[in-house]
Amino acid sequence: MSRKYITLKDISDKTGLAITTVSKALRNHPDISAKTKKIVEEAAEEMGYIKNFSASQLKRNKSNTIGVVLSDSSNPFFAEFMAGLESEAFTQGYKLIRMNSEGEQEREEQAIKTLLQYRVDGIVIFPLQEEIRKYRKYGITRNGVLIGWSKEEGIIDCVYTEEFKGMYMATKHLIETGRRKILFLDNFLYKTGYYGRRFEGYKKAIIDNGIEYREENHLINANLEKQHRIFEGYAAIKEAIESGKQFDGLVCFNDLLAYGAIKALHEKKIQIPEDVGIVGYDDLEFSMMVYPSLSSVNYSKFNWGELALRTLLERLTDQDMPLRQIVIDVELNIRESSTKR
Repeated sequence: MSRKYITLKDISDKTGLAITTVSKALRNHPDISAKTKKIVEEAAEEMGYIKNFSASQLKRNKSNTIGVVLSDSSNPFFAEFMAGLESEAFTQGYKLIRMNSEGEQEREEQAIKTLLQYRVDGIVIFPLQEEIRKYRKYGITRNGVLIGWSKEEGIIDCVYTEEFKGMYMATKHLIETGRRKILFLDNFLYKTGYYGRRFEGYKKAIIDNGIEYREENHLINANLEKQHRIFEGYAAIKEAIESGKQFDGLVCFNDLLAYGAIKALHEKKIQIPEDVGIVGYDDLEFSMMVYPSLSSVNYSKFNWGELALRTLLERLTDQDMPLRQIVIDVELNIRESSTKR
């Protein structure tokens, strides 16, 4: 049996007030007295009234709803980012609808279509596609914000961290501690332009410091467990060790991969940081708690979420303003996993 929602007529019948009066009272209309508003509000609360948001949306052609497309629901990074996004959305009077692509481009596009079917006012998207241009046909490039750097400039507003700088610092730090055989543990997003910036930062740091770059030191987790980032890191480093690969340093695409790498090194009796120094990326709260505590590239995920929402709302207010690329700086938090030998 379908659910029967309480209507304005139901409240009208209970209070003896006209439906128009009930509607105005619930909208806090100035024509309605405080006493009448109280009667209506108390009746609505008692009866379990839920506003018909779809009907209101049709009248105003505005939903006050923002869609969010995440790329990996298993990563606690997104919890911190979403906390900032939700905080700013609440402050600005907006609601969020969240969907997950789970690392699949087809699901990403379908998520965008679904959100548009619900007529969200705008979309915040973590991209999987190498080309955002393809989404122009859906109209989101002018009512969306990309969480990442796009090589296709002038298409959509972008808010992103200094990916290149962060991984360059992480790699340079390991070199400065005496490491020369440094692996880069990448993930399934390595082909996406934005995320590829981390690899570029690693490679540039290697070359700038007089170390020969070797393609075999770029480990890519392309087709493993997409819902288990930690396991991917564990499996990749375990395989590297068992194959005889020699390395004394490891930079990881994110902290989750690093956690798995740490477990694999522990199991193989390889000492951290004495034998191998490790640096992650994202500086999740858990990174202070693992053993040894993980060095990681840090930035405020919460503030990033706030900034992303503000950027989107500014775009919705002024469609004609120049497109922007807003960059968030990063820093390296050095902990036990990468101290000097």
